[in-house]
Amino acid sequence: MKRRLFFRKCGVITTTISLCPFENFAIELDGNKITPTKLSEGQYIVKNEIVRVDLNKADFLKSVNTAAKINYTLGKKKSKLKVLIIHSNSGYKAFENRCTHGGMELKYLTDTEELRCTSFGHSRFDLNGNVRKGPASKNLKILKLSQEDQSLIIYK
Repeated sequence: MKRRLFFRKCGVITTTISLCPFENFAIELDGNKITPTKLSEGQYIVKNEIVRVDLNKADFLKSVNTAAKINYTLGKKKSKLKVLIIHSNSGYKAFENRCTHGGMELKYLTDTEELRCTSFGHSRFDLNGNVRKGPASKNLKILKLSQEDQSLIIYK
């Protein structure tokens, strides 16, 4: 389908084409995006800068191709930390939930096993945190994660 016809059918003003990176727009619609589920305080605890997620209380994370996010305040300086936990085919991983370009949160694309920024530029990262597509130029911060019994332990 030609761009103009596509935008007419969708009701989008065609004069905005030059402002937007629409080359990827059709691909984005087909992608299998997972918006991370925000964990409640009963599903995790934070102690001494360590986050412990109880997989019995956040049992959806036991399934592959799931994602969760945790936002919490740390220490006396009240610094905020956003954590993204994904369960992919290769296991659990934890990232600082901030795009290195503009600080926006990330989504998990299960079909391509990528993390994608929620901003309009859509930086993409592989599951090792490496930039696949800009505008981001720096890799994501990966947080150390281990699994003990029915818990995920994430270290800052």
